Amino acid sequence: MKLFKVCPKTVLVLMSLTLAKAQIQPIQEKSYWLEYSRCDTELDSLNQIPANIQEAARQAINKFAGKYAGCFYFDNGQVIDLPCYRGQFPNSKQSTRYDLRFYLSDSNLGIRKHITRMQIDSNGTILSFEFPHKHFRKGRLVHIEPLLGSFEIARRYAVSSNWKADSVRANFQYDATSDGLSWQFDFLQASKPNTDTYRSVLINAENNKFIRSVVMVTNRIY
Repeated sequence: MKLFKVCPKTVLVLMSLTLAKAQIQPIQEKSYWLEYSRCDTELDSLNQIPANIQEAARQAINKFAGKYAGCFYFDNGQVIDLPCYRGQFPNSKQSTRYDLRFYLSDSNLGIRKHITRMQIDSNGTILSFEFPHKHFRKGRLVHIEPLLGSFEIARRYAVSSNWKADSVRANFQYDATSDGLSWQFDFLQASKPNTDTYRSVLINAENNKFIRSVVMVTNRIY
């Protein structure tokens, strides 16, 4: 479900990106549901909730996302039966009545689906809005650098550092160190039967400045 009329367009339309031997795919996250011990009703449309709650959600996204508001879509959500939930968990301080998931989608940015979560109480008060993480406190989304340009910066760094750069994955995330949005590019360096080793580059997604590089080893799940 689309919330707004337009999503800003740039010259670049991004599907899959190839630079040198490296190919990178747009961000594509999976939808998810949360566990409320069967004290919830699932939503697949904002029209299933009261008009004042719909409007509170729209206003919150409009205020936060600015020019990107038109790139947000409703994904799914849940209406929580609070008496039911508190009956099962008497000590719970649960006050969320509407747990909603929206997603950012803009091919020009290189994002097909990036999910964010909004929690609203019975009165329409926004309790939390996680984009892309609950600790992101800047209050307004001003600018996101497209994936393609940030990837080229990361790829050049990887090549100049003599890393293997022909297999890479990307993630759009919050970086606590810089307290901002970042693109993270993981370049696969080695694979063993149960683990993969990556060298990663983090690029500030708001201004394309280099943040840092890290090495990480991940367990492969079958």
